[in-house]
Amino acid sequence: MCLACCDLFGASLDRMTLWDRIPGALATACAKCDDGDIDRYVSLVLSHIKADASRAARHIDIAALLYQASTKPASWRQGLVRYIATHDFSIVSYARRAWEQTKADRKDERVYKTGGELSTGEIVEKGGRANG
Repeated sequence: MCLACCDLFGASLDRMTLWDRIPGALATACAKCDDGDIDRYVSLVLSHIKADASRAARHIDIAALLYQASTKPASWRQGLVRYIATHDFSIVSYARRAWEQTKADRKDERVYKTGGELSTGEIVEKGGRANG
């Protein structure tokens, strides 16, 4: 969910507040969805980060979460919300690290196409051929 939030973070918001706003979104949604309503939980999180509804509807991770949660019993969904509420610092910490890796991977994909320096420091030519 947190990585999806990074992708869907509202254009009207300052991206410098990304890691301040996402934990707030999780906490707010947990407080309002202790009944395990994952659909509402996701809606509240996305609303808090001012995600574009059409982009969110197409986001594969959001769709997967909603589908998977819909196949689980209510007790499981309630447990998920409780888990998020009680492990928020760890979740955000792991998500932040994963987001940094995602950004590096995306940068490397662009570098393979255009040429330049990879996150490993290796220099590649346009098309992905290593220099040297």
